[in-house]
Amino acid sequence: MTIMDNQTLTYLRELMQVTAYAGNSRDAIEKFLVKLREQFVFDNVAVYIQDNAAQSLEVVYARAVGRAKNAEADANWGETFAGQVIANGELLLQDPLPTTPPDDRLHQAYLLGLPLQADGLVKGALIFVRFGGPVYEESHIQMASVAADLLSMVFERVTWKEMHEELHDLKRQMQLQEDFVSTISHELRTPLGFIKGYSTSLLREDTSWDTETQKEFLTIIDEEADRLALLIENVLE
Repeated sequence: MTIMDNQTLTYLRELMQVTAYAGNSRDAIEKFLVKLREQFVFDNVAVYIQDNAAQSLEVVYARAVGRAKNAEADANWGETFAGQVIANGELLLQDPLPTTPPDDRLHQAYLLGLPLQADGLVKGALIFVRFGGPVYEESHIQMASVAADLLSMVFERVTWKEMHEELHDLKRQMQLQEDFVSTISHELRTPLGFIKGYSTSLLREDTSWDTETQKEFLTIIDEEADRLALLIENVLE
């Protein structure tokens, strides 16, 4: 078993710190890939996330930092290749076509694609592009695999954070609804109590009410009925 030297361990620790303390996913990707390129050379890099609703790939990050940074991106971001990585759910390598002219370095793309996972499912792909080489050696692939694992943790953390915020908002909305129902129930019961109480009193056969008292009871019933109608109208609005 090969024991990593202190320099490698320190570098990996720095990569982990970048992903652990970055604010949002884009900031994390930006800082992470800048740090990654100190030890792992690439010309283009792109991060794709699968949009299940639209059945398409969404580019959440893409950057040209090497020999193609002043050239048109066109197909050099490897979208088709990213789809293959996600479909297979595993690391893939792709060398340039043998028919590519040797002096056309920008079309001699060496692609390395790694799946990004969250909750055990493939959610996207991390694509590295080298123009004109060098080919990806085993040590390069291992470093890229570590990068993909760390980025997967970033996206998973962002997903959990968004879910937590949604649950918090849902809980707040439910509390508002409960408070609203409680308040409305109290407000509705008050006029109904008056209407029920005074109408029951007027209907009692064992009691005789004088005209003035009956008028007073009916006035209260009328006022409370108006109040109830206004409450219902406000609720509907």
